[in-house]
Amino acid sequence: MTQAQVGKRVGVSKATISAYETASKIPSVAVLTRLACLFHVNIDDLVCVDASKALDVSTLDDETMTLLAAIVKKL
Repeated sequence: MTQAQVGKRVGVSKATISAYETASKIPSVAVLTRLACLFHVNIDDLVCVDASKALDVSTLDDETMTLLAAIVKKL
């Protein structure tokens, strides 16, 4: 698919797609959503977020969260 075709499908110009590819411009959340749908991927995949490095902290108690936050702050 060409830059022009991608741009047309997500509602931006070919030049804008080129700017996204060279990181000289950052797409909006709306455009990221349309790109993710177009390519059948998660937005995380588009912005190079490695989900395997994410940590689920939803089950931690307040004390543990405070300790973890202190550790992360020191990094």
